[in-house]
Amino acid sequence: MVFFVCEDCNETLKRLKVAQHLCRCSCSAITCVDCGATFHDDSYLQHATCMSEAERYEGNLYKAPKKKTAQDAWAELVQAACADRRDAPPAAAKLLPRLQGFENIPRNQKKFCNWVKNSLNLRGGDAAAVDALWAYLVSRRDAARAEAAPAPAPVAPAPAPAAAPPAEKKKKKKKRNRDDETPEERKARKLRKKAKKAKKKAAE
Repeated sequence: MVFFVCEDCNETLKRLKVAQHLCRCSCSAITCVDCGATFHDDSYLQHATCMSEAERYEGNLYKAPKKKTAQDAWAELVQAACADRRDAPPAAAKLLPRLQGFENIPRNQKKFCNWVKNSLNLRGGDAAAVDALWAYLVSRRDAARAEAAPAPAPVAPAPAPAAAPPAEKKKKKKKRNRDDETPEERKARKLRKKAKKAKKKAAE
């Protein structure tokens, strides 16, 4: 949570109490307690987050967390939407300035709607505006996730299937005319035929 100090009366203020303090104090500027930055008028509204105590006191020895929590990312997204609401629908644009300074904003739709109604003191007739606000914030979150997602690797075209080698044609064995047999071939053929018959008879 960000705290400020009034330059005139030195009162320490929560971010949500600054506007109320400016109405009853004639201070010209306020200073952030953590980073020492000075803000004039309503420029402090852009200062939604600041360095932590560990970052402030450890200096160069401070090691930032490797990854932001989902709640931190959501809070930053809401504060960014409050600062830049040019593309917000009219119903949501009316409510966004009132969300500035809040940190523990629910990320669940039902809890978010109930929280907004209670924190901003809305009535039942503002339900449509709350739904429009939720839809707008979700669209910004989805767009941020799409930008952060790595681009898909290009798919290489599949190689063309190799052509099958032509099938070899079986050479048809040319039947030899028995008239061309030599006496030795004729004798060997008769012996093979005789042996085949004998084998068949023995099998029976």
